[in-house]
Amino acid sequence: MRYVWASIVAVAVISAGFLFVRQTRAYAEKKLREQHPLLADAASNHRDVGLEVSGSEMARINVADVLISFRYVFIVVVILSCFGTAAVFGRRQPDSGQTAAPSEQ
Repeated sequence: MRYVWASIVAVAVISAGFLFVRQTRAYAEKKLREQHPLLADAASNHRDVGLEVSGSEMARINVADVLISFRYVFIVVVILSCFGTAAVFGRRQPDSGQTAAPSEQ
């Protein structure tokens, strides 16, 4: 059962990451349209256009860029950490006062 929960958490974290990237890109496009209305209608990639944003907005955009650039690494790290955590918690001693089976000597 713990691996089912690990799967659910992994899917939720990955989905939240992609939602964060999608919302951040939509926000950047909106800012681009507000600050450069003539450039926003062009179909080219606007990597050389400067936008005036605050430091926190710039940090958010940078995090989104890193997440999308390394999305496969992000996905693998999330899955491994979720299933690794489930495996570690599965090996804990029971808290209900039961004794574990004696180890072979």
